[in-house]
Amino acid sequence: MGKKERKIELSNTVNVFFRSVFDIASKNIDEDKFIELRAFNSNGKPVQKYFKYPNELPKFLAESITLNNLMSVYYGIGLRKEHKGTKDATFDNISIIPIDIDVLKDVLGYGDLKKDEKFLEKDITKITDLEAHKLVEDYYKSLNLPLKPTFSFFTGHGIQLYYLLDYPIGEKGLLEFKKLIEFDNKNNKVVNGDSNIYDLARVLRIPFSDNKKYISKKGRVLEINDVKYDYNAVINQFKNYTNYKDEVLKEDYEERDFKSIEEINWDYVPPCVKKALELRKKGEANRDIQLFLRAFFMKVFNQDEGEDVSKTLSIFKEYSNNFNEELTLRSLEEWFNSRRAPTNCMNCPIQECSSCWLANKKKGNPLKAYYIKKINAEEKSVEELEALMLGNVGKLEMECFRGIYNINKETERRTNSDGEEIVRTRSLAYFTKPKLVNKHFFDLHDVLKGKELEINKEFIDIFDDYAFYDFVEVAKSGNGGHQKYLYEYDLIYKWILKKFEVDECKKVTKAWGYYNKDTIILPPEWELPRKTAMLHYKRDFIKLFNEKYEEDDIKKIVKHLKLYLQDDVSKWILEYTMASVFRYYFLSNRKIDMFPNLIVTGLHAQGKSARVRLLFSKLLLNSEYQYGEAVTQGTGIRLEEEQWVNLPMLFDELKEIPKKLEGMIKRIGTGAEDVTQRYRRDGEWNGSSVIRPLLITTNDLNVNDMALISRCIIVDIDDIKTVNTIDEYRWLYDKIHLLGRWIYDNLSMIGKQIENLEFSGDREKAKENVIKIGRAILGAIFSYFEESYTPSSDYPVENYSAVNTPDKAIRKCIIESVRRNIRFNQDGRTYDIYDLLYDASPGVEENLYTMLRSHGLDIKIQEKMAYLIITKDSYDILDIEKYNVAEVGKLKAYWDYKTAWIKGCGGKKAIWMPLKEVGQDEDFEKEINVKRNLGKDASLAFTLIKEEIEKNHNEPTEEYLLITKVCIALDRDERDVKSIFKLLEDKCYIHYPRVGKIQIL
Repeated sequence: MGKKERKIELSNTVNVFFRSVFDIASKNIDEDKFIELRAFNSNGKPVQKYFKYPNELPKFLAESITLNNLMSVYYGIGLRKEHKGTKDATFDNISIIPIDIDVLKDVLGYGDLKKDEKFLEKDITKITDLEAHKLVEDYYKSLNLPLKPTFSFFTGHGIQLYYLLDYPIGEKGLLEFKKLIEFDNKNNKVVNGDSNIYDLARVLRIPFSDNKKYISKKGRVLEINDVKYDYNAVINQFKNYTNYKDEVLKEDYEERDFKSIEEINWDYVPPCVKKALELRKKGEANRDIQLFLRAFFMKVFNQDEGEDVSKTLSIFKEYSNNFNEELTLRSLEEWFNSRRAPTNCMNCPIQECSSCWLANKKKGNPLKAYYIKKINAEEKSVEELEALMLGNVGKLEMECFRGIYNINKETERRTNSDGEEIVRTRSLAYFTKPKLVNKHFFDLHDVLKGKELEINKEFIDIFDDYAFYDFVEVAKSGNGGHQKYLYEYDLIYKWILKKFEVDECKKVTKAWGYYNKDTIILPPEWELPRKTAMLHYKRDFIKLFNEKYEEDDIKKIVKHLKLYLQDDVSKWILEYTMASVFRYYFLSNRKIDMFPNLIVTGLHAQGKSARVRLLFSKLLLNSEYQYGEAVTQGTGIRLEEEQWVNLPMLFDELKEIPKKLEGMIKRIGTGAEDVTQRYRRDGEWNGSSVIRPLLITTNDLNVNDMALISRCIIVDIDDIKTVNTIDEYRWLYDKIHLLGRWIYDNLSMIGKQIENLEFSGDREKAKENVIKIGRAILGAIFSYFEESYTPSSDYPVENYSAVNTPDKAIRKCIIESVRRNIRFNQDGRTYDIYDLLYDASPGVEENLYTMLRSHGLDIKIQEKMAYLIITKDSYDILDIEKYNVAEVGKLKAYWDYKTAWIKGCGGKKAIWMPLKEVGQDEDFEKEINVKRNLGKDASLAFTLIKEEIEKNHNEPTEEYLLITKVCIALDRDERDVKSIFKLLEDKCYIHYPRVGKIQIL
């Protein structure tokens, strides 16, 4: 069945589903009614559209297909009265009992490793469509449900079951079934359904739609039965199935809500919080509102402590339905790590900004003095609050709210009718936490970071010597009410601002390296920031500057280093290392437009990691430490915490660069640093910068962004002749760090050697320039010690064979699809497009070309390269929509898009995708000879492979075992046998990976 026929069948099935569901639900509804279509995108707000039922059902279906190209699509299970998706706007008529089971997560234990540390092995983000469908389908078959569902659908990660009723029910019936599911989740877990879907305003995934979360997955039918049920029959059967028992309330049970929390002064709770509580009590609070309320209680009960969440946990346990302490704790930790909230407001929890005292402070809003948490009656000293001064005219208190210090004046203290003490205050001034007056932050560029104090809409530079007089003048110039607080302003200035002054000037940096000829960071003068964790590899770096050496020692190291550098791979690594020391200088002065990352690929045990460890880590960092994947996960905070030195970060066997870090890494490729603002737990907004490019050794790396690939030098060690100098390696390993110390001590001298280095700084030459800079630096160092440096013989020849990129995945998909669709059998043999590249018989060649051209495809050979010609007419057989490629023309991002002349079709715009090199070299001639002798040597080789794999219980078998066996049997050398293996793979007899084991197809 073709894709067009399948789409028609799916459309008919979905149409039948919605007519079945809503025809019954709308029986007793005479007024206008609407179906809600809602689409969600992980990066944007939901799209909501409404279609009149039943007249606009076709429009609803067509629009859902359009939106599903980019977003996940859902429908409202209840018909709407108007264009709103709320419960009040929904008819109290529903004709289905839905059951939603998240099989992968809730049953099989899959999870997102980046968000949930609980799941250590099963990563839901990497599971494919076919894998997910197989797992879910197997689980569905194992279910022993009490009644057959009318409809059963695969949703990408789970199952949706629908029991169609012969007469509609209302909200009461839904809530009764919800109690049953909640009971099952708490006690037996035989259904494992989601209890949150039983609400009239709920939306569910549209059947057959693509699930866009993580890897895209297609919705499918699991089962359809032409049955309807009585509601009582369904719920009674499920009660027996789950051994349901009604929970009997104790006689002294009293329903409570949040307002019974006595520590909260509810008269001063912002309206946004009250509204959220009302929605929650009605059962209409979505996840964002739940997070919003959690943030509110965290703020009230924990303020700046940050770590203690026990009070908030106890509140949610007592006043929440279905309390799950583990999930709640994770959400609270998420809030503390990212301060994420529904409004993205730095002063959250605030939602209705028109009533927000912080948002309207400059407007003189009368509500600007909320004191949500009740204040204890006892007095507090200056020492206890650090910013409190008791004056003759009243009390002052300083409150820290998300990094902003607010100075409040107590204006009233009274006891209300309930015996509660109420404290009212007014705001006098606010300011961000100031830095030490004379503290000099180098932080990669010579900037003094100052903070300002705002009083009466006037800003005062607190670092100015005359700031105190400005301070007093501003206080005097205020509207009458402020003059009487002048004495208190004086105290504020002296005790809150001037207390931060220190006498000595402290120089602080987080990087060593060469910045310009006037500013060279020398370790004896500078120190790491105090917040930098002293992990072992950082301590090793500090120890480097306590090492003593003589120049004769360094001269001896350089001599042995010269003996070690016997191949281009080692020289490229060292040349890149030397250039990285001066990376900031070249980028900040715009001498080069790009400084690339370095990726060294190759098989295991080839020496790539050892070379990088010696020529980078030991040399410049005095360490063997290599980073793992964990540093690249999460929000990026861990990566930012490792920016303590201005040198590359070494990752060993990194498998993937997370998408959220791709933009950051690209930006530091073309800029000296990537600066972001992030809220820290200490209550301060800090500027965080990423300054370190990546140095990666791997045998298999996934890179999903082609622009990121363009910012990398990629060298495959397998393609280059290497020299084993193990004796020199061992001699250098414990001594080469002294050369690194000498380099730091002589940055000025080395810098002068490269300041006048001439080269083109444009991006096209960036990779060559980095190697050129490294050569010049090494030439200066070797010359200083009376040695000559022999540079690498050429610039790196990049090889992407061990790097998995989007174009590779799409190319593989296209080739597999074409070979699957363009093939025919003749005389017991199967022929496909690869036979056109060999000596195919005229009949075979004619048939294959006819099939190709009938689907808008062709094969052209130009300059010893065979190209697969792909026109827009071939889209339906390519199966590339799963890569979000909406049309053939989009492939021009990877390959040439130009006119091709196709026999019988004339000239057409087409993609020219490289298929295979067809140059008549020695290897190619051998491959043709093997092909011609397929009945003898290749057939015998395949028989031997099959026998060996069968002995191994049909498990994949090591390559070297099979090659040895075939070499002996055929009396051929290893090169010939590998050529035969490659032919067998091309003919789809075996799977012969570049790295790994061989398997029969």
